[in-house]
Amino acid sequence: MRSGILQQVGSPHELYENPINLFVAGFIGSPAMNFMAGTLEEGSLRTAIGDLPVTPQLKQTLERANAGRQVIVGIRPENFEDASLVQPDERGHGVTFHSTIDVVESMGSDVFVYFTQDGGLSATTDQLADLAADSGAGDIGASAETVTARLNAVTSIKEGDDAELWADIRSMHVFDPDTGKNLTLGTEPAATAGPAAT
Repeated sequence: MRSGILQQVGSPHELYENPINLFVAGFIGSPAMNFMAGTLEEGSLRTAIGDLPVTPQLKQTLERANAGRQVIVGIRPENFEDASLVQPDERGHGVTFHSTIDVVESMGSDVFVYFTQDGGLSATTDQLADLAADSGAGDIGASAETVTARLNAVTSIKEGDDAELWADIRSMHVFDPDTGKNLTLGTEPAATAGPAAT
């Protein structure tokens, strides 16, 4: 629910897998989904963590949704991994990149790492601004983006490392920066985006 308007109805799994917009995507999941600016160029999505390939299926979906050149890419923390721990047959399903690790937080069964990538969201959306205000995250429209990654507990990555990380892009989401709509959904889920019952 946002400003008295019901955003999406579904099971927790459905909301997690298929959030209808940025607002739902940012509230479902802990830690929250990472958002980063993206530019659709020459068959790929240019982002702060590198160029993400666009599959033919995703390209068709974005074309049907009339996606503009500028988009917002969403990748959940659990879709990142220490690149040294990724099996060779899995590497092709994602992208490998380097980043300096700012903070490492061991949670026992997992390790959270936080890093900053240049190329922030220059034009924040109402949905992201609301999420930032509600969560106390502050300014989303900075010139850099803080990314949270949840890694396997056996990782040896430490604070200050120039770490090689891997992002699984099979579950990434692409959002319209103006409307917040999730462009990667083929069709809108049923029973969504209507007035809340009073």
